[in-house]
Amino acid sequence: MARFQRTLMILVRVLCALAVLASAGVCIMVFARFPLSYDKEALLATATPTTLTDAEGQLIPTGSLSVYSADLSDVAQTILDVFVAAEDQRFYEHAGVDLVRVAGALVANLKSGDRSQGASTITQQLIKNKLLSPEKSYLRKAVEALFALQVEQDLGKEEILLLYLESAYFGKGAYGLSQAAWAYFSKSAEELTLTEAAALAATLKAPSSYAPHISQDRNRQRREYILNTMAEEGFISQAEADEAIAQPLELRPASILSKASWYADAALEEAASLLGVEYDQLKSGGYRIETNLNMEIQEQLNALFQEDALFPASASDGTACESAIVVLDTSSARVLALVGGREYAFERGFNRAVDMRRQPGSALKPIAVYAPALSRRFVTASTELLDEPTDFDGYRPRNYGDSYNGLVTLRTAAALSLNVPAVKLLDAMGPYAGYESLRRFGIEPDRSDTGLSLAVGSMTYGVSPLSLGAAYCALGNGGLYNEPSFVRAIYGHDGTLLYSHTSDASQAVDAPSAYVTTSLLQSAAAWGTAKKLSSLSIPIAAKTGTVGMEQGEGNRDAWCAAYTPDYSICCWMGFDLPDEDHALPSSVTGGGLPTSLVQRLFENLPNSGRAFEQPEGVVWVNTAPFWEEAKYEVYLEGTQPEPSGWPLFDWDWPFARPTPAPEEAEPSFSALPTATPQAEDDAPWEGDGTAEPNPEPTEETPLPAFPFPPLQEEAEPANE
Repeated sequence: MARFQRTLMILVRVLCALAVLASAGVCIMVFARFPLSYDKEALLATATPTTLTDAEGQLIPTGSLSVYSADLSDVAQTILDVFVAAEDQRFYEHAGVDLVRVAGALVANLKSGDRSQGASTITQQLIKNKLLSPEKSYLRKAVEALFALQVEQDLGKEEILLLYLESAYFGKGAYGLSQAAWAYFSKSAEELTLTEAAALAATLKAPSSYAPHISQDRNRQRREYILNTMAEEGFISQAEADEAIAQPLELRPASILSKASWYADAALEEAASLLGVEYDQLKSGGYRIETNLNMEIQEQLNALFQEDALFPASASDGTACESAIVVLDTSSARVLALVGGREYAFERGFNRAVDMRRQPGSALKPIAVYAPALSRRFVTASTELLDEPTDFDGYRPRNYGDSYNGLVTLRTAAALSLNVPAVKLLDAMGPYAGYESLRRFGIEPDRSDTGLSLAVGSMTYGVSPLSLGAAYCALGNGGLYNEPSFVRAIYGHDGTLLYSHTSDASQAVDAPSAYVTTSLLQSAAAWGTAKKLSSLSIPIAAKTGTVGMEQGEGNRDAWCAAYTPDYSICCWMGFDLPDEDHALPSSVTGGGLPTSLVQRLFENLPNSGRAFEQPEGVVWVNTAPFWEEAKYEVYLEGTQPEPSGWPLFDWDWPFARPTPAPEEAEPSFSALPTATPQAEDDAPWEGDGTAEPNPEPTEETPLPAFPFPPLQEEAEPANE
C-alpha cells in the first residue's frame, strides 16, 4: 500500500510539473508573439472613415454608413442594458474575464472537439474588435484575457460598454450602434425602442443568420430570449418585456446606394489586399484611396442598367436575369467603371463583375486559339480550314444550328465564331497551347483545362468579366498584358504615401499577332456575330460568346467583349443559378442583348477616332486576281503570299504593297474561295451536349513550366 502511495505521489508530481511546463510554454508563446500590455491609444481611438476619390480627385460616396456614426453617451441606459443581457449578463460583476462562462465553454469545446464556444465578455470582444485578429485559437484567447484584465483596471464599465457598441458589426455594412440604427430603422441610436434595440442585439450573435432582414424568425426568437433575460436579471419588469415582445418590428432601412457602390466595394477590397489589412480596419483607418473611376462613364452605366428593355425577361417565378459589365482603359487595364449586378442591395454584396466565374463560350477563342495559332505561324488570316462535322477521338463539336460552311478562311471562322475550325486549330497546336495562352493573358485555368473543348470556351471554373475584359485589353495594346487595377494610390491618415500603382506589363502575345487577331475581330464587329457594333463607325473589335444549357432549351450565359484603342468593355448576362426554369431564351445570345448594351455604351463614350496602331512585322497584301477589285489582307511578315501582278509583265499590281517572299511555306490547308457567311450568331459550346470534360494531366503529359519560353521559339507546328 505504501509503495502504491509513493508511486501515486510521484505520478501526481510529474503531472504537476508537466502542467507547470505547459503553462510556462503558453506564457512564453504569448509574450514572444504579443506585447505585455495593450495599446490604449488604439483602443480609445475614434474610427476615422476612409475616403475614396475618383480619377478627377472628387470624393466617391462609398455607400457606407460612416456618416451616421455618433456619440452614444446620450443613449438611454435601458437600451444599453439590452446588449449586456444579450452578450454578457455578468458584465457589471466580473473583472474582464467571466471564469464561470470560461469553464462551461471549455467543457463544451472538449466534448465537441472544436472551438465554437468562446465565452468572451464584452471587454474581450472589444479587444478582439479593435486590437486583435478574429482567429479562433487558445493563444489568442489567452492574450485577449490578459488584455481584458488590464482594460478593466484602466477604464470604467460604462466606457467599455460604449466603446464596444461603437465598434461591433451589425451587418448591412454597419459598424457601431449608431450606424446600425440608421441601416435598419433610419433613426438615431437615441430614438431606438426596446424592441428595435433587442432586434439589433439579436443580430450581433451572427449578422449573416440573425439579422432581421435575413431571417425574421431567428431574429424574433433571439430577441424574445434577450427581453426575457432582461426581466430575469432585473433590467426591466416582465410586463415591459412582454410589451416589447408583442410590439411588431418594422424595418425602415436607410438607402446607402451611391453612384459607384459596386466600384467602391471592389476598390476597397483591392486596397485592403495591397496593404495587407482587414477590410474592416481599412474602412475605419482614415486612409485616402485614389482610384481610376471615371464618374461620367459610371453614371452612363447606371442609367443603362435602369432600362429593362436592354435585359432578358425575368423567369416565370419572378427571378430577374442578372448582368455585369466592366469598362477598362485599353492601354493600361485601369478599371474605369463597372456594375456588378442589376441591383445593389448592401455593401460587399456579390459583385458579378469581379467575383463571378462563368463559362465564357466562344468569347474565349481569340485568346485560347486565334492569337496563339497566329503567333506560332500555324495559320494566316486567309488560311482556309474545312468546316464540317468532325470526330476528334470521340469529341464531336458542333456549330450553331448544325450549320457548316465547308472551306472557310480563318477570318470568316473568327467573324462567324465557327466551332469546328477553332477545335481543329487547337488540336493541331497541341493540348497545352490554349492553357498556356490563357495564363499569358492573365486568366488562370484549372490544371484540367487542357482538352480540345477549351477551344470553344469549356473551362472547369470559367472567367469573370473583369479578367476577360483585361485579356482583351492586351489584344488592343500590342499584346502587352496589364493586371486590371482599381487603385492608383493610397495615403495614410497622416498623408504618408503608402502605395502607388506602377505598371508591370508582360508580353501575352507578340504585337504583330495581336494586331492580326484584332483585325479578325474587327470583321466580327463589321459583319459577324457582333455586327450590331458596325453602326458605331469607329475602329472596333469584338467577340461574342453563348453557352447553352446542358439539358433543356435556352442558354446559360451570353457574353460580348469589345474594344477600341481607348476602351475595353466586357458584358455578361445570365441567371445566378441556371436551371430549366432559369435560363436565357434561345434567342438571347452574345450577339443579341449583351452586344446591344455594349453598343449603347460606346455611343456615349468619347472616342478619340484612333485606329489600332500597326506594329512593325505586319504587311497588307492584295490577294485578289488582277482582273478583280483589290482585296487586302493582313499578314505577319514572312507568311504573306506573293502580291498579285500583271500576268505578262514582271510588275506588281499597283494596289498591292510589294512584300518579300515568304520565309516558310504555309501549312497544308486547302485554298478555295471563302464560304459565304451563313450563321446568325456564335454557337454555344455545350448546347448540343457534346463538350467532353477536359482530361486531367498525367505524369506522361506534365504541365509546362511558367513563365513559358518566348512564343517565337515555338514557331514550328507540333505533330500531334
